[in-house]
Amino acid sequence: MSDKPTVFIVDDDRAFLDSLSAMVASLQFSSKAFASAQQYLDQFDPGASGCAIIDLRMPKVSGLKLQAVLLEKPIAPPIIMISAHADVVTAVRAMRQGAVDFFQKHSLEPLELRQAIERAFERDTAQRKRYTRRNAARIKYDALTEAEREIIAPLLDDQKNQVIATRLGISRRAVEERRARMTRKLGVSSIVGLARFAADLGIL
Repeated sequence: MSDKPTVFIVDDDRAFLDSLSAMVASLQFSSKAFASAQQYLDQFDPGASGCAIIDLRMPKVSGLKLQAVLLEKPIAPPIIMISAHADVVTAVRAMRQGAVDFFQKHSLEPLELRQAIERAFERDTAQRKRYTRRNAARIKYDALTEAEREIIAPLLDDQKNQVIATRLGISRRAVEERRARMTRKLGVSSIVGLARFAADLGIL
């Protein structure tokens, strides 16, 4: 993954695209400009960290549609939405879909943009850390046998070995053996550690 975050700017208005790129550069951020949503998607790299500033109204693929497409990907940059037209309903929809902020083009202030970009970068860093943890957890989880996996939920419910054994129709010794193999493979040593693993995996 790229270490230096980039501001990806997507706008079909070439004059505004150039102007916004210059503003972002003046704020000491690296940027890449795209004249359409499709142009951006054609080069989309999930490993490129940063955020995207997207024009709401673009032909063929609108800003909201691009946002929806990106939300389907395992990982994508946080979005700052911009528009030349005041549209409260659409702005609310964009925010509900996870946009970091929404600005009108004619009133875009450098300081407000800087703050929005910094928030977006922070969100991107956090989500990439979660993505990395989840991938690592998934690899470990996939290495478990079905028998080892089926005792995770009851252990997280604080069920004792004998209760689990009765529920599964196996001996207590079998539960203990499964538990030992499972915790060794996952690299956890306590229920708290198992709970953290389950949270990282997204199954808690």
